[in-house]
Amino acid sequence: MNEKTRYIFVWGDETPKSLPTPLVRGLNPRKSRQAGAAAAQAGKGGYGNFADESIKTKFLPSSSGQVGWIIFEGYDDGYVYTAPVGSFSPNEFGLYDVAGNVWEFCADWYDENYYQHSPTRNPQGPSNGSYRVLRGGSWSIGSPNYLRIAVRKKFNPSSPGGGGLGFRCCIR
Repeated sequence: MNEKTRYIFVWGDETPKSLPTPLVRGLNPRKSRQAGAAAAQAGKGGYGNFADESIKTKFLPSSSGQVGWIIFEGYDDGYVYTAPVGSFSPNEFGLYDVAGNVWEFCADWYDENYYQHSPTRNPQGPSNGSYRVLRGGSWSIGSPNYLRIAVRKKFNPSSPGGGGLGFRCCIR
């Protein structure tokens, strides 16, 4: 892994005191959904990093001649694993690398049913839990359905993580 793109972040129970809270302000949920829908097409538009042809150069095929997971055939961004930040064009909101590359580790606690009973405007998420939220998919996920900002997955914060996990700093 390129040392310039390796980061370690230890997440405690609180947001670091030096960062403003909330970290992201003024997001329009309708526009966020539109951005998520646009990100689903990212494999065609070059907005993100996905399991593609370059992965074949690193991983030996199985006896069937397959890599072992779904890849975007005919698409090669030149990065086998994660891509450096800013490697792809920004989306229509000016955000870089919003799909693929890594699952984004979020401060929110995970509750599978939270949005069924949450406020419509500015839901704050559960106040506690055992798992944190991951969003957005990873280069190792071949399904376009998982390569959307809106995709949520649970993650145990005491787990070591892996090459498909990261976080995003957003300060306005």
